[in-house]
Amino acid sequence: MTKLTVSQIAFIKKNKLVINDLFDATGLKAFEWKRKMKELGKLVAYGVNPCSASGHTLRTRAGHCVQCNSAVLAYSRRHSENGDVYVAWSKKGKIAKIGCARDANLRINSLIETGYGGQKDWGLELIYECSEAGLIETATHKLLRKYELRGVSYLHDGRRQECSELFNCTLNKAKSALEKAIEEYSK
Repeated sequence: MTKLTVSQIAFIKKNKLVINDLFDATGLKAFEWKRKMKELGKLVAYGVNPCSASGHTLRTRAGHCVQCNSAVLAYSRRHSENGDVYVAWSKKGKIAKIGCARDANLRINSLIETGYGGQKDWGLELIYECSEAGLIETATHKLLRKYELRGVSYLHDGRRQECSELFNCTLNKAKSALEKAIEEYSK
């Protein structure tokens, strides 16, 4: 068993991690602790090989150093949070948006208000409530990668924002991709 250092404890407190978020990976190979962390729903491993940049030993289950880049911690949290994964559709633009939110209905209202992707006619076509919304969302994006729209922006709070999660495919293809991701990754 590895003991946490003073700097690791400070990092853990600063990033509002709790003991249940941590996994002692002492003596385990990377594939072992990553698999076990996923099974147990843990966010951060300690007692792992040091990162090459700074020698830190706190990592996400994807193997990223959280001390070098704490943004990966937010991504890991989002990946394993409860929420709605949804397919939104713009009839006018003939584009799909695959996203996740705590409340998909509120998110659709926001998409309409902001004119996300240059569209104001977003409709909620499919919602899936799950415990690993970010994981299901990412898996769906991978299935639709060849249809991904890039370079689309919209005006939000007076600033031009780049859109993400937009796909130039049929509504049926978007829904099928989400259903396939659910089937493959749901617990």
